[in-house]
Amino acid sequence: MRAEVRVRGWMLLLLGCGASTVATPTGELGTRQVPLPDGVNPPKAATFEFGRTLDVCGADGYPPAKVSFVWHMLPVGADRYVVDFTAALVQGSPNLEVRLSDRPPIAGSASLEPGAPWLGIAGVTVKCTRRVSGCRSVSQELTTPVQLRADGEAQ
Repeated sequence: MRAEVRVRGWMLLLLGCGASTVATPTGELGTRQVPLPDGVNPPKAATFEFGRTLDVCGADGYPPAKVSFVWHMLPVGADRYVVDFTAALVQGSPNLEVRLSDRPPIAGSASLEPGAPWLGIAGVTVKCTRRVSGCRSVSQELTTPVQLRADGEAQ
């Protein structure tokens, strides 16, 4: 954007400052299946649903975006597994593109003791890009690792 204004014989040039990325609109970011450990053949059983909204990709004075996660836990005996999750952007941040990593979620267990029941964890990465050009140039590539646990906890 360019505008010229004449002020008492002097020319004042006004330049607009603009952003080069568009913020991701609210809505679903994706659904992922979580791989089960080798040898686990889950019975057709009821799953339990958990949900949590987490802050992601806040940096350098910019507010974080808020992503809602809903995941399902499947009990098999004393063990509990995270089997899938859905992520949705519920609140964006200025000029921030938000997406799930293309890599499959990492499956693991929070149980550290030998012989303890399996407490499943799904590890997923939220990736963000922010580029602002003009009066204040900013370029950010951000990641937020998230752990969804079979006991309903998330961080």
